[in-house]
Order: sequence, then C-alpha cells, then structure tokens
Amino acid sequence: MYQTIQLSSCVSVHGEFVEALKNGDVIVRDGDTVYRGRPIGKAARVQQRNYAEVKRPTNMGPFGIVT
Repeated sequence: MYQTIQLSSCVSVHGEFVEALKNGDVIVRDGDTVYRGRPIGKAARVQQRNYAEVKRPTNMGPFGIVT
C-alpha cells in the first residue's frame, strides 16, 4: 500500500507504507530511503503486525529523513 506524507509546508513524499505511529505520523519507504511525516488525506489504517519484523531507522535526520 502506498501513502503520501507531508514533510514540510512545501515538501511531500509518496512511498510504500511502513508504519503508522501513535502520534499520527506515518513512516514510508521510497527505495532505500525512509521518511516520517504527517499523512495527506486519509491516514493508513494501523494493522496488527509484529513490529519486531520492521527494520526501524536509528539515525533520523532533519525532516525525518534517514541519514
């Protein structure tokens, strides 16, 4: 499933849905890059899944971009 998120007032990213966070943010992946931001439109549903399987980035830079 794909999701579009807003990183700032003029920057948005469209990528593969990875995870919906409790604070309303969504994580998406575009190739090897992972982004975190607010969903545009309807947010993806939080699915019951084993989150231990999801590889979470440990080095989030500005705008939620993995550095």
